[in-house]
Amino acid sequence: MEADNGDEVAYYLAKHEKEASRIAQLPPRQCVFQLGLLAAKLAATPEKPKAPSKAPAPITPLAGVAQPAQAEPSEQDDMATWVKKRQKQLAARR
Repeated sequence: MEADNGDEVAYYLAKHEKEASRIAQLPPRQCVFQLGLLAAKLAATPEKPKAPSKAPAPITPLAGVAQPAQAEPSEQDDMATWVKKRQKQLAARR
């Protein structure tokens, strides 16, 4: 696990149980040597390029936001809208 690619060595040995048991039965120095060879072999093997995802392209988010309706009457409102808002405002105060 002290090797730079110790995680790859552990994964390889977990997938290849016969190789792991063969190395485990060797004398300690030979075991370390075999693990070093395995680490070097795995480091020299180029990684396979990842295949592009088959997921669909992301959605396009909605653009723009509608202005929220104001509860208070304003100068931009037409007369009928202004009166309705003002009546709601007065009713809320009661």
